[in-house]
Amino acid sequence: MKTAVILAGGKGTRLAEVRADVPKPMMPVLGKPLLAYQIDLLKAHGFTTVWLIVNHMYEHIESYFSDGKDFGVDIKYYVEEKPLGTVGGVKAIEAQLKEPFLVLYGDVLMDMDLSRLVAFHHNKNADATLVVHPNDHPYDSDLLAVDNESRVTAFYAKPHPEGLRYRNLVNAAAYVFDPVVLEHLEPGVKADFGKDIFPTLHSKLNVFAYNTPEYLKDMGTPDRLEKVEEALKSGKVAARNLNNKQRCVFLDRDGVINIDTDLIDRPEDDPDAPSHYVQWLEKYNEFRTVQNSEVPDLRAVGEARRHCRQATHSLRGTCLSLLAHGVQHKPPESALHHYLEQE
Repeated sequence: MKTAVILAGGKGTRLAEVRADVPKPMMPVLGKPLLAYQIDLLKAHGFTTVWLIVNHMYEHIESYFSDGKDFGVDIKYYVEEKPLGTVGGVKAIEAQLKEPFLVLYGDVLMDMDLSRLVAFHHNKNADATLVVHPNDHPYDSDLLAVDNESRVTAFYAKPHPEGLRYRNLVNAAAYVFDPVVLEHLEPGVKADFGKDIFPTLHSKLNVFAYNTPEYLKDMGTPDRLEKVEEALKSGKVAARNLNNKQRCVFLDRDGVINIDTDLIDRPEDDPDAPSHYVQWLEKYNEFRTVQNSEVPDLRAVGEARRHCRQATHSLRGTCLSLLAHGVQHKPPESALHHYLEQE
C-alpha cells in the first residue's frame, strides 16, 4: 500500500487558547507539528503518496510541507471550498484512489505498526478495515461489535442505545479502504464516517475491525494536548508500538499456566495454587507473578484490571482446560468480557 489520505481541515477551535494562528493539524507537539509526526510514520512504512484534505488556514500546511520532497513523500492537496465533514474530501479525490488506501485524521497522534494493519486488511480480504482500540471513555465514543473473525457486526454511533452491553472497541479514526468503499459515499454532501457511513456499511461490504493497543490519541483540547506531550516525553507512545514487547496480565481461571495437576475446575482442588504459580512461572524471565489462590467473582476480576491498568494494557483469562476436558463446550459467555471492558 502506497497511498494515504489525511483529513487535515480542522480549525482547532478548542485549541485556540494555546495557539490560534495555525490550523489544528499544525499544532506543535513538543515543538513539532502534529502532521509531521503522521507523515514521518507513513514514510517509515513505505507510503509514497500522501493526499492532504485541507480547508481552514491551509496555507500554513502547504508552506511547511510544500510538495513533500523534503519529507521523503509526494504530497498532494485537495482544498475544500466548504467543509464537507470527514467524507466529502475523500469522495472528491475518488479518481485518484484506484488502489487500497489508508485514511488518517489530522488531529490524532499515533505510533502504529502500519505494515501490520495493512497485512491484516489483505489477509481478511476486507473491503474496509477500521482501527479500534479500548479507551477510558467508551460510553461517549463510537463503538463496534465484532464476531470471532473480527468482522464488524454492528456499529454504535454515540449516543448509544440505553442499557447497551458493549465491548470496549472504540473507533480510533484510522481506516484502510478498498476503492469499492467510495461507491457508497455521496459526492458534495457533508457527512461523517462514524455517524453516517459506518452504521450501515458492514451490511453492504466486508468490514473488519483491527484491534490494537497501540497509541492513538486525539489531541483536540488543551488538556489532551498536554497528555499527548507527556506520553511522548515519557516514552509511552513509542513503547506501545507492537514492534516492541508488550506487558500482559494473565488470570489463570482453570490451571492452564499452572503446574500440571491435571484439571483444576474448582479452587478447593488446588489449595497450593500460589506456590504452583511461583514454581512454574518464575522459571521464565519474562514473567512477574502476583500470588492469589482464586478469583471469586467478577468484581475481583474488575479490581485486578483496575490495579494493573497503569502497568499494562492487556489482561487475558484462560479457559482452554475447561474446553479440552468437556467441562465447558464453548468459550465463556461474552458478557463476562463485556463486563471487564466496561469496568
